Amino acid sequence: MYTLAVIARFWWLKVKALAESFKWTELESFSRQKKVSPIGYRPFVEACYNKREKLEGSKYLVKVAPDEKVKCLINIGYVTDVIKMNEYSSL
Repeated sequence: MYTLAVIARFWWLKVKALAESFKWTELESFSRQKKVSPIGYRPFVEACYNKREKLEGSKYLVKVAPDEKVKCLINIGYVTDVIKMNEYSSL
């Protein structure tokens, strides 16, 4: 049986390889193989944004865990969205 670390490593490598190959349809299919991704959805967002595919990345942004969403938005350059999120949460 595979350990969780091996499964996570496989998912990271697969996400990176599909993004590097610009295989967006396959990446989306891969993201739906399990009910919840064992590595979360932040790697999907970052892989898309690293290839300047903002529309693709936005598909996964809604699935990013709330505790990782701010970090993810900052990493991909959406600092203004983080500020807006903080303004709304203080209302």
